[in-house]
Amino acid sequence: MTMLVILKRAPHWDSSMEKSWGSEPDRKVVSRYSLLTHWSEIKSHHAEYLSKFSKTTIELAAYDFKKALTATKYATFISKLIVDGFKLLQSWTCKVLEAYHWKLTHPYGEKLRAKLDGPAVY
Repeated sequence: MTMLVILKRAPHWDSSMEKSWGSEPDRKVVSRYSLLTHWSEIKSHHAEYLSKFSKTTIELAAYDFKKALTATKYATFISKLIVDGFKLLQSWTCKVLEAYHWKLTHPYGEKLRAKLDGPAVY
């Protein structure tokens, strides 16, 4: 069931609305919800973060924490690095969920829909 079918059943549906809801979406809109559009950006952010994180992990293993101002600054740096990692995970999760929900409401394109809605061949 498509979003257009659900909207047509609404009591305030106007036939003039079909053009904006029933047509093929704009390419900009489709690219926003396509993971392929964001894939290179995700890979570059992942590589950049992973290099920072692995470098810091190696340094952390050798670091001697003492009660000093430098230890506090280093702990602040590490906590900021972890928060940045969580922010990246959040943005990637949002992109995946947006793509998932887009696919739920747009299961196939107009060309395939025309084929499926065409005359049945027995």
